[in-house]
Amino acid sequence: MGVKAIIFDLGGIIINLQAQACYQEFASRVSSKGEFDEIVAVCHRYEQGEVNDSQFLALIAHHASLSKNKAKELWNSMLLNIPKERIKLIQELKKTHRVYLLSNTNKIHVDTVNQLLQKDFGINSLDQLFHDVFLSYELGCRKPDQMIYKKVLSMIPENANECLFIDDAEENAKGAEKVGIKGVYINTEIQSVNDWFASQFELAE
Repeated sequence: MGVKAIIFDLGGIIINLQAQACYQEFASRVSSKGEFDEIVAVCHRYEQGEVNDSQFLALIAHHASLSKNKAKELWNSMLLNIPKERIKLIQELKKTHRVYLLSNTNKIHVDTVNQLLQKDFGINSLDQLFHDVFLSYELGCRKPDQMIYKKVLSMIPENANECLFIDDAEENAKGAEKVGIKGVYINTEIQSVNDWFASQFELAE
């Protein structure tokens, strides 16, 4: 495939999510669509680093009539498990390619994912799993904005046409393609991440 670097999304590709259930719970706690839209906007601002952890939790708690602790608990409820085979896949690919992470995410979720990696796999953090990690809240922009892909390309040695980007949101894969990266959308409801890679790469059993 002529690929030197593989860039992974986090949610849905590496860690299983139940984001819809989390947002539905938020929606059930407000009295109008406008209030729910405010919650979604706050979440996006948080993922772009525009508000810090404390400000985010205070805003969410206010809109959803929750304590800050309960707001954090609900926010983390969308994170499920990290399948062992996905960790093995990344470790196998890392032997032959540069592997990176690019995620629309936030500090609370990253801290929780790192705790899961430590508990389940003895891996200290995402930084240990990948050659480099690129997070929306640190970069100040989100997928599918072209700016986030351009920022990643400015920080890695590979050219855009040498990179493969994997995401479970089609708009994010298309966003990568707009800057010359080969974007791949995997509908994880009908195909597993490992099965897609097995069909495209020669991987050790």
